[in-house]
Amino acid sequence: MAACWPRAVAWPPTWWKRASGSAGPPMPGSPMAALDLFEAAADQGHSGAMFALGALHGGGHDLPTDRATAQRWFRAAAERGHGQAQLMLGRYLDAGAAGEIDPAEARTWLERAAAQGIAEAEQDLASLSP
Repeated sequence: MAACWPRAVAWPPTWWKRASGSAGPPMPGSPMAALDLFEAAADQGHSGAMFALGALHGGGHDLPTDRATAQRWFRAAAERGHGQAQLMLGRYLDAGAAGEIDPAEARTWLERAAAQGIAEAEQDLASLSP
């Protein structure tokens, strides 16, 4: 599923405005401000916030990339039934994005995402080795 790798680190698109680069506390709409807000919501069990934290830590959002942390957040959201997190966790496990390659577990999470109607998961499943 190497063709999926770019999507595994680039999804989802930026949801907030980029900070202007000025010094000081996080600006409203900056990745750091979003990180703080999503962490507060994740602490309350919000699976969407957990998914967003996975995306933020996964790279491409003006924050240091930490794919192991991203995978932990995707797993937390996936275990709570978040379909897009199930898709991303499956992709991370298949590609070894956080260092851990587990095709069998990747298939399990992609199947769960596909069962929720996520077409990309069905496409990814079709490209997995049996």
